[in-house]
Amino acid sequence: MVIGVGFLLVLFSSSVLGILNAGVQLRIEELFDTPGHTNNWAVLVCTSRFWFNYRHVSNVLALYHTVKRLGIPDSNIILMLAEDVPCNPRNPRPENV
Repeated sequence: MVIGVGFLLVLFSSSVLGILNAGVQLRIEELFDTPGHTNNWAVLVCTSRFWFNYRHVSNVLALYHTVKRLGIPDSNIILMLAEDVPCNPRNPRPENV
């Protein structure tokens, strides 16, 4: 009789695990079915300074536009630039990079 109870207990626990796994599977599917970027962040950093590193700043700003195009909102983008290239007097196109 003890063997029967042990077998019954194993069947019960495996059926409960099956129900729990089905719930977890459903939650995982819901996670991947949500549209848009819900919790993605982008941290873009350019530590290059001085005018001759103009290309580094422009690369980071190009990545910024790519991240925006992929749908990540401004509230989830951290952009850090060491130099203010658009306002540099040597810039042939003021306020642009």
